[in-house]
Amino acid sequence: MKKLIIHFGYRKTATTTLQMNLFNKLHQKGYIEYLNHTNLINNNIKQFNIKNVIDFILGTNYKDNKIESEFNNLKLIKNKISLISNENISLFHDDFSYLKLDDFEINNTLKIKNLFDKYFDSMEILIVIRAQKSIIPFFYAETYGQLIAARNKFKNIEF
Repeated sequence: MKKLIIHFGYRKTATTTLQMNLFNKLHQKGYIEYLNHTNLINNNIKQFNIKNVIDFILGTNYKDNKIESEFNNLKLIKNKISLISNENISLFHDDFSYLKLDDFEINNTLKIKNLFDKYFDSMEILIVIRAQKSIIPFFYAETYGQLIAARNKFKNIEF
């Protein structure tokens, strides 16, 4: 039986720390297949790239001709546990379209289930949260510069 674990890495919840210090090490030891969601060649997670699949889920710059080959490669996975860890499949796009307050994250979850269902026998979702008291100041500090740079995209935003 093959299992897919999907880590929805909300911002400021140690996503990068988990990816670099836990998931990569589990992959290196052969416990999991850590699916590469970037366009970067990473010696730890290079074998099974799903960047175009993730971009398709997000509705961003995907290439149709690459998606099919990425899915075909999933059939070759021998490990019983595979893992996807990505911030962008949780609640937001990098272009701030999450500010529309739609059902973006729910739709992503359904897309993931529908797309990966035929390749894995079961799927589990791992969500890490952070105390609300600290997440808002950290999120603000991280995104303030991005908001300033993107403010001309919004109709009514003032600082």
